[in-house]
Amino acid sequence: MNAPEPVALGAAGGPADVRARWGRIAALAEDSPRDQAVVEAFEPVALDGSTLVVRRPGSAVQVAGAIRDVVTALASRAAGTPVRGEVELPRPSPVRG
Repeated sequence: MNAPEPVALGAAGGPADVRARWGRIAALAEDSPRDQAVVEAFEPVALDGSTLVVRRPGSAVQVAGAIRDVVTALASRAAGTPVRGEVELPRPSPVRG
């Protein structure tokens, strides 16, 4: 696969520009299953100068639930007996302005 031409992240305009750049990132990630999984797990939010902001769709509770299920299944298999998994979520920091 031919890699897309490099694009300066700092040259962004609006939301469509961010999505276009995310599309280039997704194309680059196709060469690595790990990178592709990361890109597929997030969505672009903003491009400010040379900073790309992404977020994970869904709530932290949903994500924690999915992680808990995987960890529980793997731990139970490793132990040879049912294991109960839990995920601790960090408490949000207060927003200071």
